[in-house]
Amino acid sequence: MTATLIPPAVPVFPFSIFDPAHVGMDEYGDQVNISLAEKNILVGGEPGGGKSVALNLLVAHAALSADCTLILIDGKRVELGPWRACADTFVGPSIDDAISVFRILQAEMNQRYDMLLDYGLRKITRDTGHDARLIAIDEYAYFSATVGTKPQQAEFSALSRDLVARGRAAAMPVVGWLLWRWLVRTPRPGDSHRPWRRGDAVPDGPIR
Repeated sequence: MTATLIPPAVPVFPFSIFDPAHVGMDEYGDQVNISLAEKNILVGGEPGGGKSVALNLLVAHAALSADCTLILIDGKRVELGPWRACADTFVGPSIDDAISVFRILQAEMNQRYDMLLDYGLRKITRDTGHDARLIAIDEYAYFSATVGTKPQQAEFSALSRDLVARGRAAAMPVVGWLLWRWLVRTPRPGDSHRPWRRGDAVPDGPIR
């Protein structure tokens, strides 16, 4: 008699960041999976709509992946705090620390592109032997518009934009969430930020 192995409904440890992340079930009872390693992800929704829950599911997949390290940026500290022990780097409400970490990540990203150029590759995959870096940001607006000086806020925004724009092929994806009102509302006179528009690398309006 031949035994038939039935695969589990949800992948089990060890995960890989290059495998799709399980985030739940849709209205038809089918699994919903999201690719992380080659995508930046912006979760939009109204207050209480489950944005932080979705972000935590993505962070959970990365935390269980043997080929990924976590970089967590959380001005409020409590949303991503439960994953602090799993993270390689955890930044709380310090814009100096956040900028310092982003500078290090930018330098590493440049080194990875040097490696890709030397080996004639276009992107890092599971076969290149390099771990991914998942950069999760909660309370983006705290760093980009609230704390610190204007030059510090501008540098934080510029560094995060660079990571979003160039980090994908270097296996350094960025995930975060955005309040729905910033996706849809019309700019008002005197606004220092405009809502995100399709095609933006990183929203100019606050991400929280």
